[in-house]
Amino acid sequence: MYRSVKLRGAIIRPDDRTVVLLPRERVFSQLDGVWNLANDAGNLGSATITSVRFVWRAQLTENFNVSIPYTSMVNLGVSVQGKFGDALVIATAQRDGGCLFGFRVEPPERMAQLEKEVKALREVAFANPDFGVTVVVEEGGGEEGGAGGGSKGALAAGGEDVEIVEPAGREGAASDAFAAYLAEGHKEGDRAVVFSGELGLAVEAPPAGLTVGQLWATL
Repeated sequence: MYRSVKLRGAIIRPDDRTVVLLPRERVFSQLDGVWNLANDAGNLGSATITSVRFVWRAQLTENFNVSIPYTSMVNLGVSVQGKFGDALVIATAQRDGGCLFGFRVEPPERMAQLEKEVKALREVAFANPDFGVTVVVEEGGGEEGGAGGGSKGALAAGGEDVEIVEPAGREGAASDAFAAYLAEGHKEGDRAVVFSGELGLAVEAPPAGLTVGQLWATL
């Protein structure tokens, strides 16, 4: 709805015949007596101009409607061609079928006001588009790094929390393993080759006091 043209959608409430609004969407204008000139046949209905899109619905049938987001409009303006006279013509992007929609409202002053309003909202939409995506990043302070720092952090996006926690004891094991190798200095030769049940392979024996699991934790 934020980015694609919708035809004959369930976008009208049957009880009060108003548009089902999207999150953060605001209604700016509601016009009655608007003709949809599709297929050279006029259908009378109403238009709703919101912060996100242009919506038209037929007067008698709620499911005969169209929702055109501003970000899908590649061109729009008043055309005087056609048997219906002046019409607001809206051209959509190729990703939405490259359609042409024509709408007519009287008197001419009202048509000019409609064109001006839709063009202004389209410019705003292109400058600051709303694609219906909400991301919230929460920064929490703490003793181990303050806001957004430390080895622990939480990111909230779309209602999900992700917490990264270092395995207990890993930092200490890594430090001990490195210290054991540094304490040897320069080796005079390779250590004996032994079979490691943890890896299922023959490996060089680790320094005294260390296991293959502790060395693996340093990676």
